[in-house]
Amino acid sequence: MVEWQRFSLPIQPWNLTMVCAGVLAACIASIAIFAGRERLPQPRLFLVDAVFLTYLTWCALSSTWSVSPADTLVQTAYALAGWLATLFLRILEPDFFVRILIRFGVFTAIASFALIAVSPTLAFQSSWSVIPELKGIFFHQQRLGLFMGVCLGVLVLARLNGVYADVVGPRIWRWLTPTLLLACFIAAFARLNSVYVLIALVATVLLFRNATSRILTILGLTALTVLILVNSSELFANLGVEGGETLTGRTNVWNRTLTAASDVGAFGFGFATFDSSVFDAFWGDYPAPSAHN
Repeated sequence: MVEWQRFSLPIQPWNLTMVCAGVLAACIASIAIFAGRERLPQPRLFLVDAVFLTYLTWCALSSTWSVSPADTLVQTAYALAGWLATLFLRILEPDFFVRILIRFGVFTAIASFALIAVSPTLAFQSSWSVIPELKGIFFHQQRLGLFMGVCLGVLVLARLNGVYADVVGPRIWRWLTPTLLLACFIAAFARLNSVYVLIALVATVLLFRNATSRILTILGLTALTVLILVNSSELFANLGVEGGETLTGRTNVWNRTLTAASDVGAFGFGFATFDSSVFDAFWGDYPAPSAHN
């Protein structure tokens, strides 16, 4: 039986980090808007915006029956902040956005490496892996690895389109930028996500070449997909852990999630309460953060 929590704001380190990052982003956006010589255009709204805002409204209403109302409201606010950020991005010039993205990626890499000297415990992910996994200023190393992968992908596209120098800026950063991003990407050791990034980078480069290269790339990716599907049983077996839990315990998490969902009505436990402490007794030794893939 799940015990509903009394309302208390969940102030945790990553909450404070996200709030500070959001405030900083809002300040930068405000400065960029007021410092602009020309008035920025109004962002356009689409049907998807109406659908998303309707969904967020429902999420906020779920706090009335949520097992942890604070988690529900805080995460709804984060989602709303993300949507508001997209409004600002819509009125930016693509070149300006790309430059800011790369600069933020470089800042993230430097800050993440600097955190190792300040607090190695915070800098690295707690994991069963024998290889240290840098999470830096991010909440999870896979998120850091994926973000570095996105930045590297943008650099590759900039190089292919002949605008690399415009994106990275002064000459010294033309070498430092890819070096820092690649080093942080490797240090994050994002496992399968790293493989996805590398495949995407290689495919992007090959698809930018002549027609023959594009055809061979498509055929190669198709063959790789078929190979994975044909040998999926062996691949999944190699991901198993002790205790009979396949896919490093994922199927166990999925089964437990379905069990928890069957114990409540159609409205559920409230938005963003999956990793609430009220479920600790239900999960036992391993409280899953989400029913991820």
